[in-house]
Amino acid sequence: RGFIVGNETAETKVQSNPDQHDGRAIVQSLIEMYAGSGLYAKDLVRAEKIVADSFYAGEKKPHMWWDKFESDLMWAYATIDREANRIVYDDNQKIRKLLKNVRADYLGTTLATIRSGANRQPPAINFLQAMTDCRLTVYEKFPPIENPALTRTRRHVNKVGRGRGTGGRGRHYGREGSGRGGRGGRGNYIRKTRNDSKIITLKDGSRIEYHPSFRFTNEQLRLFTNEQRDELTRQRTEWRNRNQRNRDDDQRTIQELRSELNSIRESIRRDVPDQVDTSGTNASATQVSQVTTGTRTSTMMRGRNSQVNQGSGYSGRG
Repeated sequence: RGFIVGNETAETKVQSNPDQHDGRAIVQSLIEMYAGSGLYAKDLVRAEKIVADSFYAGEKKPHMWWDKFESDLMWAYATIDREANRIVYDDNQKIRKLLKNVRADYLGTTLATIRSGANRQPPAINFLQAMTDCRLTVYEKFPPIENPALTRTRRHVNKVGRGRGTGGRGRHYGREGSGRGGRGGRGNYIRKTRNDSKIITLKDGSRIEYHPSFRFTNEQLRLFTNEQRDELTRQRTEWRNRNQRNRDDDQRTIQELRSELNSIRESIRRDVPDQVDTSGTNASATQVSQVTTGTRTSTMMRGRNSQVNQGSGYSGRG
């Protein structure tokens, strides 16, 4: 009863019911009044009219555009099957009606491909695939972002809140916390992960972060426009070539450092005399150890004595 408050027609229908405690009978009476029943149901009449008379001749908003044409057609077939409790139109019948009802010139090649696949035995395409091929062709010519059906705001207001956006100060209508506001309250803000990336819009209206180094899924690549694919190919080639040049420069730098290090080692080896005694390895090692120890000791003591003589303030312990 709360949903029909203010609807005088519905309230009158409910009040006319003899048993006000029979909720099921009240709901059924409302359904029969608005939707009808059996062959006289309003939804069934409308669905049959859509299948018989609707056609697509191009993006002609607000009267007809592809999204509306497709959604109306899919709803009509589902309604007819539900009322009949069986599949009324099979795939071949749906495809023949689709080929007849689509009259846009730029879909001629796509329709020819669909007709060729449907005429094979067995058919190489079904109705859903045919609708998808037509939709992608339409989106290539008319990107979805230009479609008012995809950018219009919701009429239902759940809560009013302040939002931030590039459109300046403004109100964003929608659920609290649904996104950033600005004009229109579009909550589709995407946080970028790199400074040199950008946000692009795909054919279905979704927005993603783009950079030539990113790996995109096959589903995302299918939703790229032709210009976006060309740009991705070109930028990936440039990015790989630039990285390859950087790697080559790094390799050359490493080789130069190695060569310089080898030259230093060779010069040190030539300057140090060979003190190895062939008569005894242990004796030579002992002699070298004593020389090294003596040198370190004398150097340490000479350093401390020099500090004392120079008046550095070093006095030792005590």
